[in-house]
Amino acid sequence: MIRFDNYLFVLLLNVVPIFIYYYYFHKMKIKNKTVFTFIYCSAILILSMTFPLEIAPGHIYDLRTIPWLIAFFYGGFPAGLLTTVVMGIYRYMIGVNAGLLVTMIIVLLSLPILYYAIKRYKQTQSFIKKIMIACITSLFPISIDLIATSFFTNKITLTFIVYLYLAHLVTFIISIYLIESLSYQERQKEQKQQTERIRLIGEMAASVAHEIRNPLTVVKGYTHLLKESSNITEKQQEMLSLMGSELVRAEKIINDYLSLARPNEGVKEQIDLAVFLKKVEEIINPYALLNNVKIINHVHTPCSLMLGKMKFCNCL
Repeated sequence: MIRFDNYLFVLLLNVVPIFIYYYYFHKMKIKNKTVFTFIYCSAILILSMTFPLEIAPGHIYDLRTIPWLIAFFYGGFPAGLLTTVVMGIYRYMIGVNAGLLVTMIIVLLSLPILYYAIKRYKQTQSFIKKIMIACITSLFPISIDLIATSFFTNKITLTFIVYLYLAHLVTFIISIYLIESLSYQERQKEQKQQTERIRLIGEMAASVAHEIRNPLTVVKGYTHLLKESSNITEKQQEMLSLMGSELVRAEKIINDYLSLARPNEGVKEQIDLAVFLKKVEEIINPYALLNNVKIINHVHTPCSLMLGKMKFCNCL
C-alpha cells in the first residue's frame, strides 16, 4: 500500500530552503554564486538523501534529483558537477550496493542532456517554458532510475511508478515555481526602488537646474550690456557674441542632461560644415590652449548637412 504520510516532510525539505535563501541570502552581495549555489544545493541534497521518501514497505526513494537539477539550472554546469560529486560521495558513505551503481548510471546518462537543457533554460524568458524544460529534463533521470532499478528488483509496480513520477514532478514544479516567483517579486521590488530613486533624482535635478540657470541669466544679461557698449573693439564684440551663444548652449545642455526623460530628436536644419567647424574650433580653442594642444582644421570646402545643430555641436 502506498504511503503518503512522510511526503509532506520530504516536500518541506526541498521547499523551505528556497524561502530561507530568498529571506536571508538573496540580498547579500555574493561574489561567487557558483560556489554558493553548490554549497546550498548540496546541503539540501544531503538532507533529501538522509530523510528519504518511503513510498511503500521496502520501497525507499529520496528526492535528491530536485536539488541536484536546481544546482545545474541556477548555478550552471560547474555548480551542478560539484553537487554531483557530493551526491556520489554521500551515496558511497551510505553503502556500496546496487543503489550506488544506479546513481552512477543516472549521472553518466543525464549529464549530456543537462548540458543542452541548461542552455535552453537560460535563453528562455517565459515562465511556463522554463517549467516545461525543467520538468521534461527531470523525467530523464527518473526514468533512467526506474529502468536501472528494474534490473535489480522485481517489486516495481505501476502504482509505484505513477506515485514516484508524481512525487518528483509535483515537488520539482513547486520548487521551480517558488524560485521564479520569488525572483520576479525581487526584480519588481528592485525596479520600484529604482523608479523611486529616479523620481528623487529628477526633483533634485530640477532644483539644481533652477539654481544654475540663475547665475547664467545674470551673466547673459551683463554680456548683452557689454555688447551694446561703444568703447569695445570689433574683436571684443565677436568674443561677447560667442560668449552669449555659448551661454544659451549651456542652458540647453543643462536642460538635456538634467532631464531624466530621453531628449527628443529636436529640429533639424541645414548647415555649412566648413563654417560650423570653424565656430566649433573657436569654442574649444581656449580649452586647447590651456592644455598646450593645437587644433588644425583642414575642412574649408563648403558641404551642406541636415542635422540637429545643437546636438552636433555638443558631439564635436
